Amino acid sequence: MHTSVPKTAAYVLALVMTLSAAAIGNLPLSGQTADTTRWSVSSGQFASAVGGMSLSLVPHIFNINERSPTCAPCDPATLPAFDRWAVSTVSSTWNHASTIAEFGLLAATWNELSRLPNGRKHLAASVEAAAWNYGLTRLAKAAFDRKRPVLYTVDGVAAQARPSSHRSMYSGHTSTAFVLATSYVLSMRHKNGLERFWPLVAAAGVGAMRVAAGKHFPTDVFVGAAMGSGTALVLHRIRF
Repeated sequence: MHTSVPKTAAYVLALVMTLSAAAIGNLPLSGQTADTTRWSVSSGQFASAVGGMSLSLVPHIFNINERSPTCAPCDPATLPAFDRWAVSTVSSTWNHASTIAEFGLLAATWNELSRLPNGRKHLAASVEAAAWNYGLTRLAKAAFDRKRPVLYTVDGVAAQARPSSHRSMYSGHTSTAFVLATSYVLSMRHKNGLERFWPLVAAAGVGAMRVAAGKHFPTDVFVGAAMGSGTALVLHRIRF
């Protein structure tokens, strides 16, 4: 069976987060000062990350909206006016660009977090937040059962055979980008201006590219941004 690039990327992201959670405890602490307490990942935190990611299996286990979309092409008039303008066919260029940007943001933020004096603790919290975000996003996509923009176009008939075509709410790329960006901002309180907040700008770019790619509506992106940032805030509050 053929697996699309975005779906493959989601599986790779899940694997990266799981392996990272397991490996953080062995990372060296770059720039560690004499008064920095050595910290390692607890079994509870590792179990939390795995448990959060496990939510992604719930739709498959309970067969939540695994069927194909009910209409193709669908009537754009049924959409809110705020989203209607975003109806378009899929752009492979923007689709791939958003995935590359998402993984680039992951690599850049986790690399910088690992270099903090207590980087292992901050990196672990970011990975844990990303793991919960992944599971919650996959569960929400199935529960909301919202059709993607392509189903409202002439390409909707071809897209109807894919269950992922009604997984539009909310944007997983955007929620992942914002959970990474927010955890970075919260951990980099010693920085100011663009040096601290650049990941939020990059995350907003990822969201914009998802709309340009024809993969999501603007509301999908806004909800994804709120959920990603909210997950990071909650996990950061718990761990710090």
